[in-house]
Amino acid sequence: MITYLQTHMRRHGKLLLILVMGLVIVSLLYFGPARSVNEQGGSSYRIYDRTLSKADFDMVEDAYAFLLSLQYGRPIHRNDVDNPEDRRQILMELALAEKARRLGIRVTDEEVGRHIRAIPVFQDNGRFNEQRFNELLSNELPKRHLNEQNLQDMVSMKIALARLNELISTTALVTPAEVDEYLRLINERLDVLIAKFDEKNFKPSALP
Repeated sequence: MITYLQTHMRRHGKLLLILVMGLVIVSLLYFGPARSVNEQGGSSYRIYDRTLSKADFDMVEDAYAFLLSLQYGRPIHRNDVDNPEDRRQILMELALAEKARRLGIRVTDEEVGRHIRAIPVFQDNGRFNEQRFNELLSNELPKRHLNEQNLQDMVSMKIALARLNELISTTALVTPAEVDEYLRLINERLDVLIAKFDEKNFKPSALP
């Protein structure tokens, strides 16, 4: 059966690649974050073998909101993204970023630096303004209980997700190693693949 699938995947690599990764993303949306974002109050989230505490997730929300504020050029804070829809989006991105890492997608410090320097709010007449960068970070990061590394980690995740998307839509030849990896995705257990709420911490009284 595996040999049969491998033969057809090499022949129809792009189509099957999109199908498999589509199933992965749908499973993340339907079984994972879609369930966990409805619970709050001392909650924790599990993404593969990593458990994200409430404090960890708050930090991710802060970094996510700060990056949005940089991109849109207006203040966006954690309370602006602390809602079911945005929590679902954040959890999905965290899970997909971990999948990207497991697929061997790596982002260098140089790539992160280039991406940050290209953010319009840090530029002056199309050129990176280091003074503006330092002032904005020194003023904003402490207020959000963040540091520069948190920003770099969030930017790195966004780059990895973009690269994963490119991998799904690429027309490049699929290698045998990639065939084996994508076929393995189908057989992974969903409770390992998806982000899942730790039910022992569920507190109905904390729901909005």
